[in-house]
Amino acid sequence: MRKFKTLTLFVTAALGISMVFGGHNHALASSIKVIGKNGPISSDVAPDLKKGTVLVPINIIGKLGLSNLNMSWDYTRKQVRISYRRVMITVKVNEKYGIIGDEGTPLAQPAQMKHGRVMVPVRFVGEALGEPVVWDAKTQTVTVGSSTVSSHAKSALTLERIRVLSLPRVSLKDQINAGGLMTVVCYFPIGRADEYFVKEENRIDYYKVQQGKAVQIWAAKTTNDIVENKGLPFFPYKIVQEIGERPSVKGAFVYYKNHGAIAAVFYGIINEQGKAMQLGEADGNKGVIVDIPEEKNYMKH
Repeated sequence: MRKFKTLTLFVTAALGISMVFGGHNHALASSIKVIGKNGPISSDVAPDLKKGTVLVPINIIGKLGLSNLNMSWDYTRKQVRISYRRVMITVKVNEKYGIIGDEGTPLAQPAQMKHGRVMVPVRFVGEALGEPVVWDAKTQTVTVGSSTVSSHAKSALTLERIRVLSLPRVSLKDQINAGGLMTVVCYFPIGRADEYFVKEENRIDYYKVQQGKAVQIWAAKTTNDIVENKGLPFFPYKIVQEIGERPSVKGAFVYYKNHGAIAAVFYGIINEQGKAMQLGEADGNKGVIVDIPEEKNYMKH
């Protein structure tokens, strides 16, 4: 049975963390440009911008410059299957969910047919493949691939965190009925990307990277009451229900707080005593995970 994710951020929202591109919904489709690892990509059918989501012809995915990427089209089922680096993605025309491995992920916009071409949401596909996706609303350009991120001077640690958040997730058998997607906070231990916490409204989840997947170890329902939580000095909110094995962590953390409603990301550091220091704000349309130069001051040498 397929398990449907309760969290899409970062994913996407690479995920995205959100999977939605913000702004300029009125732009003409012909004005949208796509850049892969080897430069601009042309297609006989132009990309579309629909309700904030860029849809591109499936042949563009095959031109991104990703080695050993394979695609197949099932006419009867009206679905595309894409395999890359042991990741299998299935996108079906007019289906509200995309499948990564055997897990369903809600799509901001479903795949569609246009002039005989299958149009797929490029952020969902790109980030599911483990590639960063950057949308520039001013130039109406979407760029897919690590070369894009390096041009924005992101560090190796930032790139790894972006990649980790796009990994397929393995959920606990039991789940807590809580959460929400208006504001999502992601926490990483200082200097690391192999484990992380995600808080959405009144819920927090803990994941560890294992064998190319993000495995859910623990989840909890919370309130807005401020308390001290054993083993979680960075997290000050009262826990009223939990499943799985609660981790015990030490040291400082970085956080990225994504306000989807205003497309803004606030980021900073929480020290070992649990004191949070906001260090900056970034454009949420350009990605949730950003460099935090001050982080190096907290790393142990």
